[in-house]
Amino acid sequence: MENTSRKLKVYSTLGKPAPKICLQGKWVEEVGFSIGDYIEVVIDDNRVIITKITEPEKLPTMSMKTTLSKPTIDVVKEQAVQYKTDENDVIEKALLYYFKKKGII
Repeated sequence: MENTSRKLKVYSTLGKPAPKICLQGKWVEEVGFSIGDYIEVVIDDNRVIITKITEPEKLPTMSMKTTLSKPTIDVVKEQAVQYKTDENDVIEKALLYYFKKKGII
């Protein structure tokens, strides 16, 4: 395994500014994280500790809607009504389309 230490910049989010830290790349996979994994983030003494959650009882209980912006949710609701389907079905199909387009799956 290559060096797992990286020096990164803290960015700002769009709109209402807030600090944003983005970890991405093959090196994240090389240290054991995969797409779809759940993680726990602990901030302690100016450090960020990220741990993969492997125990099902520790998985967060949330719907896919909790990770989407309000405008995105509004579009999903409109499409669900238009196509006479469940909102989560629309979200799932949109995510599958996105991941296929990016070559992730």
